[in-house]
Amino acid sequence: SSGINAEWPLRPGTQSGGKAKRLKVAGAFHSPLMAGASVALRRVLVGVPIADPLIPVYSNVTGYQHSQSTELTELFCQQLQMSVRWQSLIENMIDEHGKDLEFYEVGPSRQISAMIAQIHRPSRRRTKATDSGPKL
Repeated sequence: SSGINAEWPLRPGTQSGGKAKRLKVAGAFHSPLMAGASVALRRVLVGVPIADPLIPVYSNVTGYQHSQSTELTELFCQQLQMSVRWQSLIENMIDEHGKDLEFYEVGPSRQISAMIAQIHRPSRRRTKATDSGPKL
């Protein structure tokens, strides 16, 4: 046994009268249970040269754009154990780059496209999904 109690995240909400739902997921991603993995990733990334990005990079941790590699490296590690600020991220992208911003979803699912459309309905016409990604 790992010693991890998978029920503890559900208790606070239900004890205060709220509802909680167990989700079928592959791991405890974006939760405090990933703290050990976050530390291990940080140890690996310290030795990896990462350049400042040439295009806008938004963080799931903050919901904002970041442009320095040292900052991004730390955010990569934090995102393993932090909540995803997806709505803030999409809203900030639209605020900073305009309402005509196009989104591209790479992969077999259209889940990201559906979430973008829920956040900003006009973007549903400017969200493109592909199974294989853009040809570079």
